[in-house]
Amino acid sequence: MGLKGRKGLIVALLLVALAALVPLEYAPALLFVFLVWAFFYNVNVVAALLGTAFFAVTIGISAVVLGMGVEHGLLASFRTVSIILPVYVYFASSSMQDVMDTMRSFGVPKDFSFLLSVSIPYVHVLGRKTRQVQIAQKSRGSRSPWAVIMPLLNFIFERARMLAISMESRGWFADGAEGYD
Repeated sequence: MGLKGRKGLIVALLLVALAALVPLEYAPALLFVFLVWAFFYNVNVVAALLGTAFFAVTIGISAVVLGMGVEHGLLASFRTVSIILPVYVYFASSSMQDVMDTMRSFGVPKDFSFLLSVSIPYVHVLGRKTRQVQIAQKSRGSRSPWAVIMPLLNFIFERARMLAISMESRGWFADGAEGYD
């Protein structure tokens, strides 16, 4: 079961609009409803919350630093997660081919839909690689942020080069030819 196709994307975008427009004091209740909804679609809710935690914490801390208070910061954090969660559920419960087909049915160019379908799953790979590099650098006693950033940049560029070679070998860049359909 999944949230698929045009209806799924429209539902996800409507829920994002609802989360953005509802008064801030209703954000915790709305987040609870969205988490139950995500659980219904068999989405890993813990991964969804961890994936949005950075944004939520950043928004919350910013609200506190700007003098809006801790309560406002917490509510803003709940709203941030509520805005991101429906889109996360859509992408987690749909295959990348479904996402590409849906985007193309809305008139999104093929190149952009392909870019999105390649980059969304890559986020998890990058997160896993980041944890591996952090563990390796911590075991070596390094505390410099560059000790993590430089191997990650190397990994990103190497993967991009391998993807470019793979796309080129499939005829993606040929004049007038398209490498997928």
